[in-house]
Amino acid sequence: MLKLSIITLFAVTMSVASFTPPWTILPPTPELPPSYHAEYAQLNNISLWYSLFGPCLGQAGTPVVLLHGGKISSRWWGHLIKSLESSFSIVAIDTRAHGRSTDDLSVPLSYNQFAADAVALLDHLKISKANFIGWSDGAVTSLAIAMQYPSRADRIVAFGANYRPDQANTTGLGGVSFGEDLYNREKEQYLALNPDPNPDFERFYDRVVQMQSASPMWDEEDFGKIPVFGESEDAPFVLVAAGDYEEAIIRTVPGEIHAMVSVFDSRN
Repeated sequence: MLKLSIITLFAVTMSVASFTPPWTILPPTPELPPSYHAEYAQLNNISLWYSLFGPCLGQAGTPVVLLHGGKISSRWWGHLIKSLESSFSIVAIDTRAHGRSTDDLSVPLSYNQFAADAVALLDHLKISKANFIGWSDGAVTSLAIAMQYPSRADRIVAFGANYRPDQANTTGLGGVSFGEDLYNREKEQYLALNPDPNPDFERFYDRVVQMQSASPMWDEEDFGKIPVFGESEDAPFVLVAAGDYEEAIIRTVPGEIHAMVSVFDSRN
């Protein structure tokens, strides 16, 4: 019995030691499902690529606009689109300079510009108000929309946003192999999608890193620009999502992003 217990303990110990946390593994990039319409919109001195999924615009209530993370493309929303397209009209955007969208090298990349591009696309599509789901850089962009264009947003889900570069927690990004895998995949997909006949990934990468290293620089005053839900007709409902292993927000530090966003209390 003692021998069996030792063997069992050894097996369990080896199993735990060899366990790889799933959040440190980069899963395969999904493919976008078939779109009923995809094209470029000419706006703000760029060609912004977008695609439409689900019911036609205007046939399923407020549409959902998907804002992807930095250095990737709307392709990474493939699984979510498949989950939502039976019930929601979906607009998936390739952020300027990302994916199939072009860049304007005369101006730096910025979250404020990304927000302006998204709102300009709403105008192009004649959408008065949309729901936004943003991930990482897309989450930052969605919060910029809430601050600058609150009347254009009905619901916002911001997953993995930060409010200052020095407050970002990157420990969840995994080790060297994860970082190398991500970089190589970003490069491969950028070169495959970018419309420039001579795409320059290193220049693109450096421009994104420069933006991420210097912005956003938000404080409580900035978050105070978001109208309080329930007190203003222009106020969007904002959900700042943070999981058990959140990568971008250190939730235990006083004064963090959750303390800066005005809260609507339905009990009052």
